[in-house]
Amino acid sequence: MGLRIMRERVVDYSAQALQEDHSHPLHTGEDYLSSNYSPSAEEPPPNQEDRVKTLVPRRQRSWAQKFHDAFRGVRLGVWGQNSFIVHGCFSVAVIIAGAVFRLSLTEWLIAGLCIVIVWTAEMFNSALERLARAVNHKYDPNIRDALDIGSGAVLVAAIGAATLGSILFLTHFLRWVANQL
Repeated sequence: MGLRIMRERVVDYSAQALQEDHSHPLHTGEDYLSSNYSPSAEEPPPNQEDRVKTLVPRRQRSWAQKFHDAFRGVRLGVWGQNSFIVHGCFSVAVIIAGAVFRLSLTEWLIAGLCIVIVWTAEMFNSALERLARAVNHKYDPNIRDALDIGSGAVLVAAIGAATLGSILFLTHFLRWVANQL
């Protein structure tokens, strides 16, 4: 589904309209962003069944509404994602290990930052997955690549967090073993 903003209106072209418009980059297989496709503002929609939606200016939201929307986003990002179960288990394990080994303030900050970075990367990946499902239900190699890049970002964050956590906790574990001997 392609969207084109024209002055104060958004024209929502249906899949049928895109199929009829053979110059459209989505039809020709060109990259949409790098193509020279730029219809004029006066160009009529390719078919009469297209829906025209008027942009309604969004009124200023209160801080309470912004936080409400943000917490809704957290709920939507976490809910139904089985990878958050894994991240949650590791987060709890890190917190328990930190309490057992009595981490210093700096070590707690490092451990907490690792947890936050992995959770944030996973939420961005979840947002990207939702957006991809909303944009296109058909196979698209560009969407596949974007989703793979998002998953790769989560992997990099998780490997980085695991490496830092291993270094952090290994020093405490070796110190504990040395004290036991």
